[in-house]
Amino acid sequence: MSATGARLSPSPRIEADGARVSCKRKSALVRLLHALNQPLTGLQCSQELALAVPRRPEQYVQTLREGAGLTHRMRMLVEAMREVIDLQESRIPSNQAFLLQELLLEVIDELRPVAESRRVRITLDCDSTIAVASERGFFAGLIFRLIESLLGLAAADSEIGIAGRKHEKRIQLRCGWREPERERMVELCPAELGLLLVETSCERIGGRWERSDGDRRSCTMWLAPFSGEVHPRALEEAQ
Repeated sequence: MSATGARLSPSPRIEADGARVSCKRKSALVRLLHALNQPLTGLQCSQELALAVPRRPEQYVQTLREGAGLTHRMRMLVEAMREVIDLQESRIPSNQAFLLQELLLEVIDELRPVAESRRVRITLDCDSTIAVASERGFFAGLIFRLIESLLGLAAADSEIGIAGRKHEKRIQLRCGWREPERERMVELCPAELGLLLVETSCERIGGRWERSDGDRRSCTMWLAPFSGEVHPRALEEAQ
């Protein structure tokens, strides 16, 4: 698994729809392009300095090591940009229905060893009757990346609280966590990059994303509910 989680590329059932790219989605690409400019500028400067005057062999080795790190960073950002573009050019069907609590429990159980290794508790308070209409495999990847990213941001010996409930005519899925102070100065670290891709994915399926950066951070997804009724047995049969 990569640092930014499972790739949310459309499944084979998701049809290409390049005309659906909206101006709103370009904000993610703008942020990624801005982030890409930083290591690109650093790499250029280090190479120019290395060529400016003769240096000792160990200095050239250090320049190469720094350049390798910057190149890795650029590759990660370019890969994220490619994924954003893939999302923009795809249509995710909403003809599947599944219980949100069931899916959340599956993903939390899968990531439990990671949470335990980082000494982070995950709590879930979700209405068991909430059903989501979306492509289940895609949504499961979205939730996996969301929780994995939060595990990368949360402070040790803290808690990630996940709550799902109906709010008026929408589904509110809210996550809250506490970060160590040192993490708050890092821009687009792998975990933050993961959240950016979750935000893009959420908006791509017609949801709305909100982020709060107070003492205890939170992110909220607002989703359209499934209008029918789904039971656990129906969910198992759908799988």
